[in-house]
Amino acid sequence: WYDGLEGRVTLDRGMIPVKYCRYGTSEVDVIETRLPDISALCVLSVWLCDDEGSVVSRNFTCVRVKGKPVGNKLKYAAVEPLEYKSIKFEHIWDAMEGNKLCASPKGYVEYEISIDRKSGKDSLKSSVCMEPLKDEGKIRRANDEINSDGSDGCDKLLNRLTLYFEAGAKHMYEKDVLKNISKNKEAVGEFMLGYREKPSKNPNTYYMTDEYRHQSGINVYVNSTKIDTVILPDDPADCRGVLSWIAQPVDKRHLDEAGSYGYLCKFEVPSRLLPQISESGKFTLRIEVDDIPGGLAIYGSNCGRYPYPILAVFE
Repeated sequence: WYDGLEGRVTLDRGMIPVKYCRYGTSEVDVIETRLPDISALCVLSVWLCDDEGSVVSRNFTCVRVKGKPVGNKLKYAAVEPLEYKSIKFEHIWDAMEGNKLCASPKGYVEYEISIDRKSGKDSLKSSVCMEPLKDEGKIRRANDEINSDGSDGCDKLLNRLTLYFEAGAKHMYEKDVLKNISKNKEAVGEFMLGYREKPSKNPNTYYMTDEYRHQSGINVYVNSTKIDTVILPDDPADCRGVLSWIAQPVDKRHLDEAGSYGYLCKFEVPSRLLPQISESGKFTLRIEVDDIPGGLAIYGSNCGRYPYPILAVFE
């Protein structure tokens, strides 16, 4: 199975008989399964059960499948977290060799995303179609031009635009303070002034998920129009952040935000904004942290929990 853009997808399941062995291990037949033809982080879950169906033990392994983020029937545009147009936070840094954008405590980041319609702007003759066409049942303005290929341009307009990205809150540890503040008396460690050493100063620090939450709130804008507000419940890190474990540098003797991941956020762009985006061929995505200033972490396709960049999927 894997977690796709629209939820969990189960590719295969089955049962294999295993010879009982009270102690030690038993050889199991080869397990064959299929993999998706799109980018995915697939998980093979194995449960060992007794004759009555009770679970004795569980285990899993992961397979990273690289490919397009969506199927061939869908069109998309993608940007990675550090490919922003503008950004304004008090503290800004990146992790895992540029695959993760970190910012704290509040501010905004903007991305300019181009929509490649593979038709050119000249074919976008109208942003509203009003008059029925006798032959094809389509509608257009009475004074619209007809394209050189005989089409009316209405089929080149966006019918739907959906945004996806993985984001989480961003707790600022002492090690992050050292990255962002060059002159900080407390960070230097003046024990005669009452300074106490903090565990989060260790460069390997990233607290694992527990009962304590670190929330943040984001406002999402498309072309200066607010389309939604979302609460990011936490800044989690555990075994679910598989890609962040894989992304650890092999030539350095420390961990870089290992196991951290975010939440897959989905936003439908209101239909009233689609004509303008169709005409210009691009739009600006703004992610803002304001009322709940818990920082912001945006994960790219090579870290976190989901193997996706910032995606705009359109029809």
